[in-house]
Amino acid sequence: MAVLRISEYAALEGALVEPSIKTQIVEVSAESQIGGTFSARAAFVRLDADTPCAIAFGMEPEATLDCMRLRPGHPEIFALASASYRIAVISAANSSADGSSDAVAWMRVISDPKAAKTRLAELTAKHEIAEVRRAEGDKALAEAKRLATQNAQRTAALDERESRMGNIESAEAKLGERAKELEVLAAELNAKASGLAGRETQHAAGLVATAIAEAKRKADFEEHATKVSGDLEAAGHRQASAAEEMAAREAAVKIREENAARSSAEIAQKQAEMDRRETALSAGEQAHITRVERLKTIMS
Repeated sequence: MAVLRISEYAALEGALVEPSIKTQIVEVSAESQIGGTFSARAAFVRLDADTPCAIAFGMEPEATLDCMRLRPGHPEIFALASASYRIAVISAANSSADGSSDAVAWMRVISDPKAAKTRLAELTAKHEIAEVRRAEGDKALAEAKRLATQNAQRTAALDERESRMGNIESAEAKLGERAKELEVLAAELNAKASGLAGRETQHAAGLVATAIAEAKRKADFEEHATKVSGDLEAAGHRQASAAEEMAAREAAVKIREENAARSSAEIAQKQAEMDRRETALSAGEQAHITRVERLKTIMS
C-alpha cells in the first residue's frame, strides 16, 4: 500500500529541528484522501511519498492530478500558512494530467493533434502555475527561515539587555554606597573644620590679650618717663653729685626707652603675626566652604 508520510515540526534552523511533533500516514489511492489536523505548534511539514502523487493544502482540500506533484524518494518541506490547514493527496502513478492512462493519452494525440496541442498548452500553463506555486512555497520557506533567525536575534538582544540592566542595577547600588561614604566624609570634614576654627579663635584671643598688656605696659612706662623728666628739670639747680645722679637716671631712662622700643617692635611683629594668622584662617575657612560645596555638588 502506497502512503504519504506527513511529519510536523515547530522550528526550522537551517534544518528541521528534531524530533518531530508527530507523523501522519495517509494512504495514496486513485481518490483524494485528506489527512488529519495539524498540531497547534506545527509550523513546517515534511512530506515523503512512496509513489508519484499530487497534493493540495487548505481547510477542506481536494487533491486532483492538476495539483502540486510529489516524486517518490524526494521528500519536500513546506511552511504552513495556518495550523488549521490539512493535506489532501491523490495517486499520480501511470496517469496523465487528466487522469487517463499514458496509452490513452498518446491515442488522443494521434487521433486529434489539434486538441492534443491545445491540451498540451493547457498542461504547460498549469505546469507553469505549479512552478509559480512551488516558487512561492520556496519564498515562504525562506521568509520563515528569516523570521526564525530574526526571532533568535531578538531573543539574544533581549538576553543582552537583561544582562545590561543587571549591570546598571549593580552600578546604582555601588553609587548609593559611595554617596553614603561621601556623606560620612563630609561630616568628618565639618567636624575637623569646626575644631580648627575654635583653635584659631582661641589663639587670636590670646594674641589680642598680649597686645593689650603690652600697650598698658608701654603707657605706664611713658607715664613714669614723664614723671622722671619733671623731676630732672626740678633738680637742675642741684649740685654736681646730683647731676651725676641725674645722668645715671637718664641712662636708665634711655635703657628703658630702648626696652620700650623693642617692646613696641615685638608688639608690631606680634600684631603682624596675628594679621597673618587671621588671613590664613580666612583662607582656610574659604577653602573649607569650597570643599563642602564640591561635596554637596557630588552628592546631588
